[in-house]
Amino acid sequence: VKFYAPWCGHCKKIAPEFEKAATQLKKNDPPVTLIEVDCTEHQSVCGKYGVSGYPTLKIFRNGEASDYQGGRQASDMVKIMAAQAGPVSLEILDEAKLAKVQDSHFTTIYGFFSSENDEAAKNFNKVANEYQETLDFVHSYSSDIAEKAGFAQGDIVILRPKVMKSKFEDQEIKFPESETASVEALRTFIEVNQAGLAPVIEMDTLHLMLQGKAVVLAVFDVDYERNPKGTQYWRNRVMKVAKDFPDFQFACANFVDFARIVTDM
Repeated sequence: VKFYAPWCGHCKKIAPEFEKAATQLKKNDPPVTLIEVDCTEHQSVCGKYGVSGYPTLKIFRNGEASDYQGGRQASDMVKIMAAQAGPVSLEILDEAKLAKVQDSHFTTIYGFFSSENDEAAKNFNKVANEYQETLDFVHSYSSDIAEKAGFAQGDIVILRPKVMKSKFEDQEIKFPESETASVEALRTFIEVNQAGLAPVIEMDTLHLMLQGKAVVLAVFDVDYERNPKGTQYWRNRVMKVAKDFPDFQFACANFVDFARIVTDM
Protein backbone atom coordinates (compact mmCIF):
# COMPACT_ATOMS: atom_id res chain seq x y z
CA VAL A 1 0.00 0.00 0.00
CA LYS A 2 1.32 3.44 -0.97
CA PHE A 3 0.31 6.20 1.42
CA TYR A 4 0.72 9.54 -0.33
CA ALA A 5 -0.33 13.19 -0.60
CA PRO A 6 -1.23 14.75 -4.00
CA TRP A 7 1.12 17.70 -3.44
CA CYS A 8 4.14 15.53 -2.59
CA GLY A 9 6.95 15.73 -5.17
CA HIS A 10 8.48 12.38 -4.20
CA CYS A 11 5.04 10.78 -4.53
CA LYS A 12 4.71 12.11 -8.07
CA LYS A 13 8.17 10.74 -8.91
CA ILE A 14 7.40 7.23 -7.68
CA ALA A 15 3.89 7.12 -9.22
CA PRO A 16 4.87 5.79 -12.70
CA GLU A 17 7.06 3.06 -11.15
CA PHE A 18 4.32 2.08 -8.71
CA GLU A 19 1.78 1.89 -11.55
CA LYS A 20 4.14 -0.16 -13.70
CA ALA A 21 4.77 -2.58 -10.83
CA ALA A 22 1.03 -2.86 -10.13
CA THR A 23 0.37 -3.84 -13.76
CA GLN A 24 3.06 -6.54 -13.71
CA LEU A 25 2.05 -7.94 -10.33
CA LYS A 26 -1.56 -8.43 -11.46
CA LYS A 27 -0.15 -11.13 -13.77
CA ASN A 28 1.77 -12.81 -10.97
CA ASP A 29 0.71 -16.29 -9.78
CA PRO A 30 -0.87 -15.64 -7.35
CA PRO A 31 -1.72 -12.01 -8.23
CA VAL A 32 -0.45 -9.28 -5.91
CA THR A 33 -2.52 -6.12 -5.49
CA LEU A 34 -0.95 -2.68 -5.06
CA ILE A 35 -3.21 0.11 -3.88
CA GLU A 36 -2.87 3.80 -3.04
CA VAL A 37 -4.26 5.74 -0.07
CA ASP A 38 -4.56 9.54 -0.32
CA CYS A 39 -3.75 10.73 3.20
CA THR A 40 -5.40 14.11 2.62
CA GLU A 41 -8.71 12.29 2.22
CA HIS A 42 -8.14 9.36 4.62
CA GLN A 43 -6.31 10.92 7.54
CA SER A 44 -7.64 8.43 10.10
CA VAL A 45 -6.40 5.45 8.09
CA CYS A 46 -2.96 6.97 7.64
CA GLY A 47 -2.83 7.89 11.32
CA LYS A 48 -3.77 4.34 12.32
CA TYR A 49 -0.69 2.97 10.57
CA GLY A 50 1.71 5.65 11.77
CA VAL A 51 2.23 7.39 8.45
CA SER A 52 4.26 10.55 9.08
CA GLY A 53 5.92 11.17 5.73
CA TYR A 54 5.19 10.69 2.04
CA PRO A 55 5.32 8.44 0.26
CA THR A 56 5.18 5.63 2.85
CA LEU A 57 5.04 2.06 1.55
CA LYS A 58 3.74 -0.75 3.71
CA ILE A 59 3.10 -4.44 3.13
CA PHE A 60 -0.06 -6.01 4.52
CA ARG A 61 -0.34 -9.75 5.07
CA ASN A 62 -3.26 -11.29 6.99
CA GLY A 63 -4.02 -7.92 8.55
CA GLU A 64 -0.44 -7.40 9.78
CA ALA A 65 1.42 -4.34 8.46
CA SER A 66 5.17 -4.11 7.98
CA ASP A 67 7.36 -1.44 6.39
CA TYR A 68 8.40 -1.97 2.78
CA GLN A 69 12.19 -1.62 2.78
CA GLY A 70 13.08 -2.32 -0.85
CA GLY A 71 13.95 -0.14 -3.80
CA ARG A 72 11.54 2.29 -5.42
CA GLN A 73 11.96 1.14 -9.02
CA ALA A 74 9.25 -1.04 -10.58
CA SER A 75 11.66 -3.97 -10.92
CA ASP A 76 12.50 -3.79 -7.20
CA MET A 77 8.85 -3.74 -6.17
CA VAL A 78 7.95 -6.62 -8.49
CA LYS A 79 10.83 -8.77 -7.22
CA ILE A 80 10.03 -8.20 -3.56
CA MET A 81 6.24 -8.39 -3.78
CA ALA A 82 6.28 -11.52 -5.96
CA ALA A 83 8.34 -13.18 -3.23
CA GLN A 84 5.88 -11.88 -0.63
CA ALA A 85 3.10 -13.81 -2.35
CA GLY A 86 4.60 -17.05 -1.08
CA PRO A 87 4.72 -18.26 2.53
CA VAL A 88 6.73 -16.05 4.90
CA SER A 89 8.46 -19.16 6.21
CA LEU A 90 9.13 -22.33 4.22
CA GLU A 91 8.02 -25.53 5.94
CA ILE A 92 10.60 -28.34 5.86
CA LEU A 93 8.64 -31.53 5.31
CA ASP A 94 11.41 -34.01 4.55
CA GLU A 95 15.18 -34.54 4.63
CA ALA A 96 15.57 -33.64 0.96
CA LYS A 97 14.09 -30.19 1.59
CA LEU A 98 16.28 -29.79 4.68
CA ALA A 99 19.42 -30.64 2.69
CA LYS A 100 18.48 -28.09 0.03
CA VAL A 101 17.96 -25.36 2.61
CA GLN A 102 21.23 -26.20 4.36
CA ASP A 103 23.07 -25.69 1.05
CA SER A 104 21.69 -22.17 0.71
CA HIS A 105 24.14 -19.28 0.26
CA PHE A 106 22.01 -17.04 2.46
CA THR A 107 21.72 -16.64 6.22
CA THR A 108 18.58 -18.49 7.31
CA ILE A 109 16.44 -18.37 10.45
CA TYR A 110 15.28 -21.85 11.52
CA GLY A 111 12.36 -22.58 13.84
CA PHE A 112 11.66 -26.08 15.17
CA PHE A 113 8.27 -26.46 16.84
CA SER A 114 5.95 -29.26 17.95
CA SER A 115 2.87 -27.65 16.44
CA GLU A 116 1.71 -24.65 14.43
CA ASN A 117 -0.39 -23.77 17.47
CA ASP A 118 2.69 -23.22 19.66
CA GLU A 119 2.85 -19.61 20.78
CA ALA A 120 6.51 -19.50 19.75
CA ALA A 121 5.60 -20.76 16.26
CA LYS A 122 2.96 -18.05 15.89
CA ASN A 123 5.41 -15.36 16.99
CA PHE A 124 8.09 -16.78 14.68
CA ASN A 125 5.68 -16.44 11.77
CA LYS A 126 4.84 -12.84 12.71
CA VAL A 127 8.52 -11.89 12.81
CA ALA A 128 9.16 -13.74 9.55
CA ASN A 129 6.49 -11.55 7.98
CA GLU A 130 8.38 -8.43 9.09
CA TYR A 131 11.77 -9.55 7.76
CA GLN A 132 10.72 -11.53 4.70
CA GLU A 133 12.21 -8.99 2.30
CA THR A 134 15.74 -9.39 3.63
CA LEU A 135 15.99 -12.79 5.37
CA ASP A 136 15.04 -16.42 4.71
CA PHE A 137 12.91 -18.24 7.28
CA VAL A 138 12.21 -21.97 7.49
CA HIS A 139 10.39 -24.10 10.05
CA SER A 140 9.45 -27.67 10.84
CA TYR A 141 6.98 -29.41 13.16
CA SER A 142 8.83 -32.73 12.90
CA SER A 143 11.06 -33.93 15.75
CA ASP A 144 12.91 -36.13 13.22
CA ILE A 145 13.74 -33.13 11.03
CA ALA A 146 14.89 -31.15 14.07
CA GLU A 147 17.15 -34.01 15.14
CA LYS A 148 18.50 -34.44 11.61
CA ALA A 149 19.38 -30.74 11.59
CA GLY A 150 21.18 -31.15 14.91
CA PHE A 151 18.62 -29.37 17.04
CA ALA A 152 15.51 -30.06 19.11
CA GLN A 153 11.91 -28.94 18.98
CA GLY A 154 11.66 -25.53 20.59
CA ASP A 155 14.97 -24.33 19.14
CA ILE A 156 15.13 -21.13 17.06
CA VAL A 157 18.46 -20.70 15.33
CA ILE A 158 20.24 -18.30 12.98
CA LEU A 159 22.43 -20.33 10.64
CA ARG A 160 25.01 -18.81 8.34
CA PRO A 161 25.74 -20.64 5.05
CA LYS A 162 28.32 -23.43 5.06
CA VAL A 163 30.35 -21.58 2.43
CA MET A 164 30.66 -18.61 4.83
CA LYS A 165 32.00 -20.65 7.75
CA SER A 166 34.71 -18.65 9.50
CA LYS A 167 36.71 -18.69 12.72
CA PHE A 168 35.89 -15.02 13.17
CA GLU A 169 32.17 -15.47 13.83
CA ASP A 170 29.71 -18.12 15.02
CA GLN A 171 28.07 -20.08 12.23
CA GLU A 172 25.00 -20.76 14.37
CA ILE A 173 23.38 -18.60 17.03
CA LYS A 174 20.63 -20.16 19.10
CA PHE A 175 17.83 -18.17 20.73
CA PRO A 176 18.39 -18.38 24.53
CA GLU A 177 16.36 -21.17 26.14
CA SER A 178 15.94 -19.00 29.23
CA GLU A 179 13.95 -16.39 27.28
CA THR A 180 10.35 -16.47 26.13
CA ALA A 181 10.08 -16.34 22.34
CA SER A 182 7.89 -13.25 22.20
CA VAL A 183 7.69 -11.16 19.04
CA GLU A 184 9.83 -8.44 20.61
CA ALA A 185 12.44 -10.91 21.91
CA LEU A 186 12.70 -12.63 18.52
CA ARG A 187 12.95 -9.30 16.75
CA THR A 188 15.80 -8.20 19.02
CA PHE A 189 17.56 -11.57 18.64
CA ILE A 190 17.50 -11.24 14.85
CA GLU A 191 18.52 -7.57 14.78
CA VAL A 192 21.52 -8.18 17.03
CA ASN A 193 22.80 -11.38 15.42
CA GLN A 194 21.76 -11.79 11.79
CA ALA A 195 24.26 -9.49 10.07
CA GLY A 196 27.47 -10.89 11.49
CA LEU A 197 30.86 -9.23 11.17
CA ALA A 198 30.76 -8.65 7.42
CA PRO A 199 27.53 -9.66 5.66
CA VAL A 200 27.30 -9.80 1.90
CA ILE A 201 24.87 -7.13 0.75
CA GLU A 202 23.24 -6.08 -2.50
CA MET A 203 22.29 -2.61 -3.73
CA ASP A 204 18.65 -3.01 -2.65
CA THR A 205 19.70 -3.83 0.95
CA LEU A 206 22.38 -1.15 1.31
CA HIS A 207 19.92 1.27 2.91
CA LEU A 208 19.38 -1.20 5.76
CA MET A 209 23.10 -1.07 6.59
CA LEU A 210 23.01 2.72 6.68
CA GLN A 211 20.42 2.88 9.47
CA GLY A 212 22.82 2.08 12.32
CA LYS A 213 26.59 2.24 12.65
CA ALA A 214 28.95 3.85 10.15
CA VAL A 215 29.52 1.37 7.31
CA VAL A 216 32.83 0.14 5.90
CA LEU A 217 32.08 -1.46 2.53
CA ALA A 218 34.57 -3.88 0.92
CA VAL A 219 33.81 -4.10 -2.79
CA PHE A 220 35.40 -6.98 -4.71
CA ASP A 221 34.54 -9.99 -6.89
CA VAL A 222 31.98 -11.48 -4.48
CA ASP A 223 30.60 -14.68 -6.04
CA TYR A 224 29.74 -17.61 -3.79
CA GLU A 225 28.31 -19.51 -6.75
CA ARG A 226 31.36 -19.56 -9.06
CA ASN A 227 34.18 -18.83 -6.64
CA PRO A 228 33.17 -19.67 -3.06
CA LYS A 229 36.71 -20.27 -1.74
CA GLY A 230 38.15 -17.10 -3.25
CA THR A 231 35.20 -15.02 -2.07
CA GLN A 232 35.40 -16.40 1.46
CA TYR A 233 39.17 -15.85 1.56
CA TRP A 234 38.74 -12.11 1.03
CA ARG A 235 35.69 -11.93 3.30
CA ASN A 236 37.82 -13.50 6.05
CA ARG A 237 40.42 -10.78 5.53
CA VAL A 238 37.68 -8.17 5.98
CA MET A 239 36.39 -9.87 9.14
CA LYS A 240 39.90 -10.07 10.61
CA VAL A 241 39.91 -6.27 10.57
CA ALA A 242 36.22 -5.90 11.50
CA LYS A 243 36.61 -7.75 14.82
CA ASP A 244 38.88 -4.96 16.08
CA PHE A 245 36.45 -2.16 15.16
CA PRO A 246 33.09 -2.94 16.82
CA ASP A 247 31.84 0.64 16.38
CA PHE A 248 31.65 0.11 12.61
CA GLN A 249 29.47 -2.20 10.51
CA PHE A 250 31.56 -3.91 7.86
CA ALA A 251 30.01 -5.42 4.74
CA CYS A 252 31.07 -7.05 1.47
CA ALA A 253 29.57 -6.41 -1.96
CA ASN A 254 30.09 -7.37 -5.58
CA PHE A 255 31.91 -4.67 -7.55
CA VAL A 256 29.55 -5.07 -10.53
CA ASP A 257 26.47 -4.33 -8.39
CA PHE A 258 28.17 -1.31 -6.82
CA ALA A 259 30.00 -0.07 -9.94
CA ARG A 260 28.25 3.31 -9.92
CA ILE A 261 29.11 4.01 -6.28
CA VAL A 262 32.73 2.94 -6.77
CA THR A 263 33.04 5.07 -9.92
CA ASP A 264 31.63 8.12 -8.12
CA MET A 265 34.28 7.74 -5.44
